[in-house]
Amino acid sequence: MSRLGISGLCVLATALALGGSLAAQVKRHQATGTVAASSPAQLVILKTFGRNQTRWNFAVSAKTKLDGKLTKGERVRIYYHDDKGQRVAEQIKILAPAPAAPTAAKPPPAASPPQR
Repeated sequence: MSRLGISGLCVLATALALGGSLAAQVKRHQATGTVAASSPAQLVILKTFGRNQTRWNFAVSAKTKLDGKLTKGERVRIYYHDDKGQRVAEQIKILAPAPAAPTAAKPPPAASPPQR
């Protein structure tokens, strides 16, 4: 082979190797919202856009890193990637705990009758 042919093959092999590694990289996204529902296999958050809210579904697996336990109403940030049109959670960070449920005000104690 000529010198030009060998160097051309080297350039082509390098381009293919780089192209293959670029295709193997997964683009990572992030989303922030409030937990609407969660299960071991799925997480649903409410994302707010202006005055509108949208439900976003995420697949959760054993590989998903989770800081703590998810509770409805918590504010979370999810790092995810798309896999065939499905959002797959890679990491879930809890940003703020769920607001405390309003407790019913206790009625004042009944006045005791005057003692004689």
